Amino acid sequence: MDVMSGEKELEMIDRYVKAEQYVEAVNHIESLMKNDVNGQYFQEARQIYAQALESNPESATLHTTYGYLLLIKGFEEEALELLKQALKLDQTNETVNNYISKFYLAITGLHNQNEIGKLLKNSSPELKKLLNNAMLKELEGDIKEARQSYRRATKLDPKNETLRSLLERANEKAHPMYFPHRLMNKIGGPGIFWVIVMTVLFIVYYMMYYVAAIAIAISYILFLVYIWRTPKLYKRIKGRRR
Repeated sequence: MDVMSGEKELEMIDRYVKAEQYVEAVNHIESLMKNDVNGQYFQEARQIYAQALESNPESATLHTTYGYLLLIKGFEEEALELLKQALKLDQTNETVNNYISKFYLAITGLHNQNEIGKLLKNSSPELKKLLNNAMLKELEGDIKEARQSYRRATKLDPKNETLRSLLERANEKAHPMYFPHRLMNKIGGPGIFWVIVMTVLFIVYYMMYYVAAIAIAISYILFLVYIWRTPKLYKRIKGRRR
């Protein structure tokens, strides 16, 4: 993106945000971030939203669209916190509820995103509410609650293949084999877990407990291998039970 185009997009974002037309600003956010290879405009756009949040802290839509900006740039945890705060401010806000699926699809990266999008677009209010709750709970790491909502949703439309695939995915993630995954996510995700392990490893090594340090390093490698292989192991076990 050339400097003139970037500055024009930033100007439009600033104009819409100041006018409290937060949804309208999103199109310019997507255009700006799509071509902001070096991140040169992201900090400026973030500053616009941060200042708006200071002056309008009760706007659920502002929290959501600001979170979406962070989500696009990969700040998933911060983005999710803003979405959750938006829901606390206004659970019935249509924009907030519409963006739950955007967050869900962006974070999970599922291959059947088009089908899920069509499902949400054509769902009844009751079904959409259940799906939004399921997706949000899944993003929060509460897979058991997510599975219950998917089950209720599937009962409303039992022949829908997309719904059944979402339920099956939740059933898989709730399986005991995925406990290490859930534990890691509860701690804060792979990044936080890595920091914790490396910190402990450094302390143990610094204290010259070399055998313990080697044991921790080997255990961590085995843990990563297990995390990587879990989906294939699950499918193999499931196939044997059929």
